[in-house]
Amino acid sequence: MSAAIELYRNSETLVKPKNKYRIQLKNQVEIFKYAKVFYKEFVKGITHFGFSSIGYKSSQQRALLGVACYFRQVQGLKTGIITDNLSGVFKVLIDKGLEVELESEKGLIIKCHQIDGMYVFDLESLMNLANEENISFGEILETIENYTDVNFFDIPDLETIKVYLSIFKPVLLKLHSLSIIYFEDNANNLIEEVHNYFNQNGIDLRGGLMQLP
Repeated sequence: MSAAIELYRNSETLVKPKNKYRIQLKNQVEIFKYAKVFYKEFVKGITHFGFSSIGYKSSQQRALLGVACYFRQVQGLKTGIITDNLSGVFKVLIDKGLEVELESEKGLIIKCHQIDGMYVFDLESLMNLANEENISFGEILETIENYTDVNFFDIPDLETIKVYLSIFKPVLLKLHSLSIIYFEDNANNLIEEVHNYFNQNGIDLRGGLMQLP
């Protein structure tokens, strides 16, 4: 599955043209088939979707972006992307978007990039902010939720999470669903390994696998 993206201005809008873009995905029909599965879960109340992989970061980000675009462009939902790698696939969003500040009811300021109803956040900055303000990651997320309807988490690969579980556990605990991007035909073993690992560490996750050709 390819999710190479192009941004183009949408002139049929009352919003200032320079800030209004639409993301065009290659193989969009195929990508949106995946996305509809996630939307069914959203309707049931799932709003925090995590994405990880085993060494396929670029494919992981492309899959996430494709799903996020479906939620924003087809369903019209305000969409948040929280990533540990701003220089990857999401860089085009940052380059074309606006740097904005979101403010909580308590005056907490969260910086991010916004483009046509999509908000892109740096995961490391959010975690550092929580430490600096001596608040939980959940409080940071509550502020983000005031501006978004659904959030997608681009988290590190599984091996990195295992090594630094104590650091990423506060984030993982907030996920409602975790999807693992993979290529090899080892679905059964991978499902068992992932679920056992997280269950042993007190993290109850729903979700599944996305096999990419």
